[in-house]
Amino acid sequence: MEVFTETHLELAMQRAKWLSKASQSCSAVATLIISVVFATMATVPGGLIQEQQDRGLAVYKGKLDFNVFSGSSLSALCFSSISLIMFLNILTSP
Repeated sequence: MEVFTETHLELAMQRAKWLSKASQSCSAVATLIISVVFATMATVPGGLIQEQQDRGLAVYKGKLDFNVFSGSSLSALCFSSISLIMFLNILTSP
């Protein structure tokens, strides 16, 4: 095992540099995705009801398209946040 470690030390160093560069690029992309998904979640499609009794509810509340949009936006936010945390973990590991 020691022979393998000694002979492949340079390859291991190259792998570490490549992994660091890839993690930097992927974390930048994940950050951009998070910012776009957050903006789409904050803006409700169709707007909000302005009448007094239902004030603040989404116009398309309860419709299939709106539910699919909300679920996919939430899952995109969760998955991109998890990937950002994982890439930052790779970058900060020794």
